Amino acid sequence: MSNKIKSALGYLILTQPFFAHMALNTPIEESDRVATMAMDGKRIFYNKDFLAKLTKANTVAVICHELLHPMGQYFERMGDRDPRVWNFAHDFVINQIIVDEEVGELPSVDGMKPVYDQEVYDEHDGSAERIYEWLKQQDGSGSGSIDGKKPFDEPMKAARGGASAVSDEWAMKVVQAASAAKAMGNLPGSIKRLVDDIVSRQIDWRGVLNDFLVEAREDCRTWRRCNRRLAAQGVYSPAATGETLGHVVVAVDASGSVSDEDMATFQGELNNLVEDLSPEGVTVLVFDTKVRDTRTFDHGERVDLSGATAGGGTSYADVMRKVGEMQPTALVVLTDMECDTFGDNPRLPVLWLTDNKHITSAPFGKVIHF
Repeated sequence: MSNKIKSALGYLILTQPFFAHMALNTPIEESDRVATMAMDGKRIFYNKDFLAKLTKANTVAVICHELLHPMGQYFERMGDRDPRVWNFAHDFVINQIIVDEEVGELPSVDGMKPVYDQEVYDEHDGSAERIYEWLKQQDGSGSGSIDGKKPFDEPMKAARGGASAVSDEWAMKVVQAASAAKAMGNLPGSIKRLVDDIVSRQIDWRGVLNDFLVEAREDCRTWRRCNRRLAAQGVYSPAATGETLGHVVVAVDASGSVSDEDMATFQGELNNLVEDLSPEGVTVLVFDTKVRDTRTFDHGERVDLSGATAGGGTSYADVMRKVGEMQPTALVVLTDMECDTFGDNPRLPVLWLTDNKHITSAPFGKVIHF
């Protein structure tokens, strides 16, 4: 390990305990296989000629930059996206953290400016996925530079074990490092948000959906037989038949924001719960800015979400108006939560099921990520 790397690690130990914890538990190796810097989820690689161009402050920043890639679930979230463009998009997000937390100084090497733009970050809500789509529409994104900005590092495949294994390992490392830094009273705000996001991703949305519907069960009573304990006292009252789940409404955002894969996964889990919990019925509301399709499924009938597509923007106002009129036992909304308005609170249990990791709350109801 070079003296410049050692000096940067010493600086992190004194000033940034969170990043120091992460860096000291990640091998940093010189390699001729990379022209600048790279990270495979297990190790950070650097080219000695590139490192020679950096100041100490630059070195601090690039080490933390490489650490932030797997911290942000870079490999798992990439999916089948173009690795170069995805790396570019992710750099906008993680370099924002570097700047906000004043972790070293991002380098400008060989006339190229660092990938940092507050306006781009804000316009896309700090989402690498949204910045990726924006980059795909920009001239020059294929060449790897825009307005003189270019990533200083290189995209790399996930280490042996794959993207999922890397993400799981880093989620644990981030939580542990955050706990240590918090105990020292020095946990950066942006890192706290990152940890909160990781913890929320580890929550089993299927279990939450199951618990939500179980809690919404109603105590169903019938006059077909009397409550014998009260009848002995001359009081005739319906007997409890046990808890049953009433009518459930499922609102599906069909504006094109929910993928076919997520729709199929949700449908499968919903039908498992329909079989287990036996609701009186399920009504599906397909919507974008308004409810476009209504499907009703009777007791015991499997729910079918195929063809649930519409278009346009997203508004929940019409959904909430109809649900308020129907007064079901519970409402589950499958959506990306990018909306114009939430509408009025229907005054019943509402569960928002979303893949938008940047949304953690709603004006009413509970938000869970999948």
